[in-house]
Amino acid sequence: MNRGMWLGFIFFIALVILGFGTLLVKNVNLLGTPLELKIHFERAQGLRPGSDVRVDGILFGRVDKVTLHKTSGVSVVVKVNEPVTLYEDSEIFVESSSVLGGNIVSIRRGSKGSARDISQELPGKSRPGLEEVGELVDENRANVRALIANLKDVSQALKDGQGTIGKLLKSDELHKETVDTIKEVRAEVKKVGDTIDSNIKTLTNKLTDKLDNAQGPAGRILNDKAMADELDRIVTNVEETSKNLREITDSVKKGEGALGKMVHDKEMGEKLKSTIDNVERASESIKNIGSKLETGEGSVGRLLQDDELYEQAQKSLEDIDKFFGRASRALLEVATDYNRFPDTKMSITHLGIRIGPDEDKYIYAGAALLGLDKEGKIRFDKQINEDQSDSKFKGEIFLAYRAPWLLNRHLTVRGGLLEGKPGGAVDFTWEDWGLFSYPVRFTFEARDAYNSVDREDIDEQIAGPLMRAYVQVPLWIRRDTWYETLLSRLQLIAGVDRIGKDPGYFFGVSVDWPDEDIRTIVGLLGAAR
Repeated sequence: MNRGMWLGFIFFIALVILGFGTLLVKNVNLLGTPLELKIHFERAQGLRPGSDVRVDGILFGRVDKVTLHKTSGVSVVVKVNEPVTLYEDSEIFVESSSVLGGNIVSIRRGSKGSARDISQELPGKSRPGLEEVGELVDENRANVRALIANLKDVSQALKDGQGTIGKLLKSDELHKETVDTIKEVRAEVKKVGDTIDSNIKTLTNKLTDKLDNAQGPAGRILNDKAMADELDRIVTNVEETSKNLREITDSVKKGEGALGKMVHDKEMGEKLKSTIDNVERASESIKNIGSKLETGEGSVGRLLQDDELYEQAQKSLEDIDKFFGRASRALLEVATDYNRFPDTKMSITHLGIRIGPDEDKYIYAGAALLGLDKEGKIRFDKQINEDQSDSKFKGEIFLAYRAPWLLNRHLTVRGGLLEGKPGGAVDFTWEDWGLFSYPVRFTFEARDAYNSVDREDIDEQIAGPLMRAYVQVPLWIRRDTWYETLLSRLQLIAGVDRIGKDPGYFFGVSVDWPDEDIRTIVGLLGAAR
């Protein structure tokens, strides 16, 4: 099997582990024992072990047991993630989780009175559901049958043309009467229109007579001498204004003032003319573009006018978001580190990638290069056969998960193959140190040790697990410039190896780099799938 097939196989196993871990890990509580509550319900329709328990609308636990009560009703044992305080006005219900079905236990803590003793069995209530409707129908079965029979009689009467509505549906004579009524209404409307037209003509004639005889405000305006004098004064003012405009025109002709210079200065005139021409051309272009958009010409015009094209464009955008949205939010980093172990005279280099749907869970897939020295404590095959140093490649793949509810997102748990052996690790990250903030990661690793040269090519001289503890700090934390960003990705490592069996210190350096190009390729592969 060539290297490409090996990489494909490792990537497939990583996806399987990620899916398996996503289904199993999300409901695992790694800290402490959950609190048990015992609740008594008259009925617990549809409730079963594993159903959700919600406290004030928040998912807070699961139903553990559902059994018959020793006297009547149902006894339910639920487990909640943390202790809760229930007051005297608190309520516990069995209710539907959604319109699609499924029931949950809903707890409302309340706020009044003293705290209740939750170690005792608590009373619960049931929300009415579809079974209540069934009981109502059973209790009123005779009335329901009578109602159905009446509806059947009414529909048959309508079908036979009985009653007013039945005759309206079946009688040709009634149809004829309706048509005649509409014709009479049209005739009456025409009469009303003729009357309105006659009244308008009469009103117009009266207004004309009043204007001719100087009656009313409008007639006085047309026949009053004082009003005529006022109009004469207005005309005089207009003449004076016209004279002033003529003087301004003469100044412009002589080239006086800013407007005159604009008119008589040839260079300014050419600039003004050029500006006007440009505005006209731009206006004509805008007009042509508007016409094309209005008639639906061109791509933009079709997009604005063609509803089908718009719907197709919108659907395409939704498809693009569906295929690439999740990939664009995924976590993908290239990770490598080099560690030197002076006590065993060996070195370990890790190289791989981290892939995950978000920051809380990811898969690491890569390889570890173990550099072995014949003068060190670790034995290996070529050291025995040829008395020389050697390097060993070991595959690595593991799943990491950081639960949001676990130590306020500071703890990450890893498990899988570490340096070719089954193992796991716990990473604890802390930033706030009181007087300053600096991210530091503490890690404890444990894996099965190599203890057979013949079978595994390596013998680490350890019976049991190989354990390490180390700390990892970034060289720089500010990322204002490109070189500060580069330094922030560089981290220093120091720790203790072989805990419990000839422990020795080690040191190293690591680099974690997010690769946007590789993430884009992963998104394209996901879309092609």
